[in-house]
Parts: sequence; C-alpha cells; structure tokens
Amino acid sequence: MRPDLDLRAHLDTRSGGLVLALSCALIALVVTTAGLAQPFLSSARVSEAGLTLVAARSALGLVLPVLAVTVIAGGWSDGSIQQSVLLRPGRLGLLGGRLLAGAGLGAAVSLLALLLSLLMTWAGGTLLGDGADFAQVGGMLRDFGAVLAAQLLLGLAAGVLLQSVPVALVVAIALPILTALADPLAAVTGSDMLRTLLRALDLPGAALAAVSGTAGAPEVVAVLLLAVAPLAVGARRWCRREIP
Repeated sequence: MRPDLDLRAHLDTRSGGLVLALSCALIALVVTTAGLAQPFLSSARVSEAGLTLVAARSALGLVLPVLAVTVIAGGWSDGSIQQSVLLRPGRLGLLGGRLLAGAGLGAAVSLLALLLSLLMTWAGGTLLGDGADFAQVGGMLRDFGAVLAAQLLLGLAAGVLLQSVPVALVVAIALPILTALADPLAAVTGSDMLRTLLRALDLPGAALAAVSGTAGAPEVVAVLLLAVAPLAVGARRWCRREIP
C-alpha cells in the first residue's frame, strides 16, 4: 500500500485539485463568516467558539464525503483505474492505499477547519467585539471528532461499494440529511419502530452514542449496515470487477 502515491496521484488530476480547493474555500468562507459575524449579531458582542465549531461541522458534513468519494471512486468514474491497476496489479493493496489516502486527507482538512475555527473565533471576539468565549470547546471536541469520523467513514464506504462518484455522493450526502429530517417526524408520531429504524440508518448518530456511552443495538446495526458490510462487499467487488 502506498497512500502517499495514491494521494499525490489524486491531487495531481485537475478534478482532484479543484475539489480540494473548492472544499477548502467553502470551509474558510463558512468558518470566517461564523467567527467574525458573531459580535455583530450578539447583544453581548462576544464570539463563541461553540457556534463557530457548529458552522465548521456543517460545512465538513458536505466536504468530507465529497473528498472521500472522489479519492476512492474517482478512478472508476474517469477511467484512470485501468492505468493504476497496470502499474500496481495488487487490487487490495491499491484499495487499502486509497482508503488511507482518503482518511488522511479528511483528517487533515478537519484539523485545519478546527484550527481556523478557533482562530476566527479569537479574531472576531478580540478584534471586532468584546471578547471570545472558548468555554464550550472542551466539551464539543469529542462530539465534533466522532461525527466527522462517521461522515468520513460513510463516504469511504459508499465509494468502495458503489465505485461511482455521482451515485456514491448522493448516498453519502443525502442519507444523513434524510435521517436528520425524519427524526422530528418520528418524535411527533411517537413511533418507536420508526425511531429505531432511523437510529439504524444514522452512522453519525451511532458515533455520538458510542462516545457518550449510550449506544445500543440500533447503533451496532448502523455500523454493520453502513460501514462494515459496504466495505466488505465493496472490497470483493473491487477485486473482481472488470476494468473497461
């Protein structure tokens, strides 16, 4: 496995570099706006790190699946997988390298977003307001990391299983949004069956439950259904699929 070569090859393509540049620009725009605008929107004229982190997490919820899917499935969509397999015949090693490359890229972007969030919170509160509040940071970092890791894992699993950038993007981005929108409906109807079903389809929710110690059977099903099974089935398909 050579994740460094896989990451370099991905970023050297026009599409890979463009996706990364647009992703970083989106994160920078959202985080900067959230950090600098808070003093003007708050009566206390204080910039809160917790609100900036929420904005960063929302942007990363879109960016991380895109980065993961394009690293994993980009070769199948643009046809470059043929050259990759010719240069490195071991398909499992190639897949493992791309998984590590996608995970590393996602982790690096998440860390940069976290640091930028703290910087913009300090700049907004200190330079434009009456102070910056970092009291909530310690309690939010655990949940921040768990949710982002789950969203990144979902993108990687969708890319491995579907091996098509458009289809995998629809699944990796739409599924968390749909479960989040359906959760209030389940609360209104009071249906325990619907609530349990949604928990079994919510990988970020399962990650939050795991770090808080409240995970149950639906969360285990979510991990198996949305991460373990797609990776296993996708790896088998990756090794057997005919290259056009």
